Amino acid sequence: EADKKKDMANAANKTTKEIELKDTDEDDRVRVNMAIVQTGIDSPEESQKLPNDLENWVMDSGCTSHMTPYLSDFVPNSFKPVNKIIEVADGSTVPCAQSGTVAIKTFNEDFEELTILMEGVLYVPKLIPRLFSLMSVIEQGHTVQLSDNGIKIFFNGQTVPVHMDLL
Repeated sequence: EADKKKDMANAANKTTKEIELKDTDEDDRVRVNMAIVQTGIDSPEESQKLPNDLENWVMDSGCTSHMTPYLSDFVPNSFKPVNKIIEVADGSTVPCAQSGTVAIKTFNEDFEELTILMEGVLYVPKLIPRLFSLMSVIEQGHTVQLSDNGIKIFFNGQTVPVHMDLL
């Protein structure tokens, strides 16, 4: 683990590649499999937030949109109004009134730094945790491979994937 972080830090000095993920979800109702809703609060504590890199997003194959409960994840002035109902794993629902663009940092298997610009990310303050929609990535023509070794995502036809370990 320490070697991986060292390699990633060394790679940060290389040129960053940008990957753009468009907003493809036009439905008013959004479903997720891997999240719950916090009751009695407006949003998670920013002080408890993990850094906004891909490792701190839950890969969800049943989620129809990318979602985050953290306002600070969004690119400034990228919000637009939406009218969506989010149905979470336990069947409960929560409204969503805003979406915007989020920039996530990650590294591919060659330790090249990538910035993923995700448009149409839903701001859902009561959601736990951040959700990365594999379905949305596939709908945009990127390739996702699932195996017992983890998840590999090939963005924009790149030959070197981003790899996420399974927990």
